[in-house]
Amino acid sequence: MITHLSHFEKLAKQTPIKKLIVACAEDENVLKAVIECYQNNFVEPILFGNTIKIKFLLKKLNIENYNIEIIDFPNPEQAASKAVEYVKNNSNSILMKGLVKSNVLLKKIIKKDTGLLTGKLLSHIGLVESPYYHKILGITDGAININPKIHHKIEIIKNAILFFNKLGYQQPKIAVLGAIEKKNEKIESTVHAAEIKNYFIKNNIKNCLIDGPLALDNAISHAAAESKKIKSEVAGDADILVTPNIDAGNILYKSLNFLGGSTTAGVIIGGSSPIVFTSRADSHKTKYMSVILACTQ
Repeated sequence: MITHLSHFEKLAKQTPIKKLIVACAEDENVLKAVIECYQNNFVEPILFGNTIKIKFLLKKLNIENYNIEIIDFPNPEQAASKAVEYVKNNSNSILMKGLVKSNVLLKKIIKKDTGLLTGKLLSHIGLVESPYYHKILGITDGAININPKIHHKIEIIKNAILFFNKLGYQQPKIAVLGAIEKKNEKIESTVHAAEIKNYFIKNNIKNCLIDGPLALDNAISHAAAESKKIKSEVAGDADILVTPNIDAGNILYKSLNFLGGSTTAGVIIGGSSPIVFTSRADSHKTKYMSVILACTQ
């Protein structure tokens, strides 16, 4: 059972050092995270963006003496495009979002001929270390897929399973969330959850344990599940929470981060390379742990 995000630092140190390609690196928290990862020999960074601004921030942070390559592209869209192009053409590399709008970078990532698509659906997985939960908790998808249909959610779940398998989980426990724990035709999330569960049972998919619909309390609290007489291998012990849509996922993830005292990390998966896609409001620690997480993939 993994209880702390710091566990992934040990795991990342067992993998080859990766190139970390930062799109629009002129951001203080991004640079602090990148330099810390560099100092710990997780990555070799290449910074794409406005050279003048990047060097100013490095000097401000008193970390200007490192021999880190900076490639000058003052225009954010061009910097994003060239960063994605580099990752596409160089294996063993990671893309990291810097001070660039999400939609600008995503357009470059999903571009047919020059982006990072592989035929799979891109999705976001966030990991949460909460003082109120007994282990690391995954949340998907609170950043990419807006209102996924059932077949999209199945792909999102498969991405998350593969991600957790690489972290050493043989059978991650997956709770497909809804407002209640029974299928109700008037509540779409419960209909989706029931059909997704049936899909995994019918197709005899054994690299996970999945249940749904489960309300949030039942998914993470044994006491709540017992009070409702829910018998499930997942209830009260979920590794991954699958949210109904981007609103639910985003609110849950950020609530745990900004109000719940949690430490978080997140990446986009399903592409040819893991993508560190943190919010501009995220802390240096969240950005640092997100890079570490990407290094494990």
